[in-house]
Amino acid sequence: MQFIIFCLLLGQPQITVTERNIDLGIQIDQKSIDLSYQIINSGNAPLQLEKIVPNCDCGSLPSIVETLDPGEETFVSLTISLEPNGNWEKGFTIFSDDPESPTVVVTAKGESLPGMSVSPTPLIIKAGETRAILQVKSFAELKLEMLSIQSFPPLFEVDSKRRSDRGFEIEVKKPPSVIGKFEGFLMLETNIPNWESIMVPIQVTGP
Repeated sequence: MQFIIFCLLLGQPQITVTERNIDLGIQIDQKSIDLSYQIINSGNAPLQLEKIVPNCDCGSLPSIVETLDPGEETFVSLTISLEPNGNWEKGFTIFSDDPESPTVVVTAKGESLPGMSVSPTPLIIKAGETRAILQVKSFAELKLEMLSIQSFPPLFEVDSKRRSDRGFEIEVKKPPSVIGKFEGFLMLETNIPNWESIMVPIQVTGP
């Protein structure tokens, strides 16, 4: 009780960080993202910001060693690196001389998706079978357009069917002249940025 009264008489700093937990949702084809956090001294004594320590592979982190007067604010801008696919959570810890909250943990989370999904790769036509199906799906906001499909060598019979605004099903048939193991590839041309040209290997495993 005496300590609390002493702090009230002398004043004490209080760190406030806006948006300490951010959900960035789905990020398409993003390798990194820029974030900015506001730090405010909500107390009635100067606040000493001591250091910032990453809890992850967060890319570039700034050095913050400064003093904020009561009511003063500053901004921390940083770039975090993102995984190419899957859920992720990044964070860092801010150290200060706030007696009640000397450490503040800040996190950002989200999900990374590629602009396109093409499966399976390689496309395998198994022994005893004459065809295989390739699924092509876009995660971008654009309606997926299949501008061209070519097989190399041009022996495979290819037929595409639209399954949705963002998906195609491509059927690849083995040429009758092919007996035994054989390899080739498909070249897909789409309207999706960063995915304009996609090469898909084809493997025929047997007769």
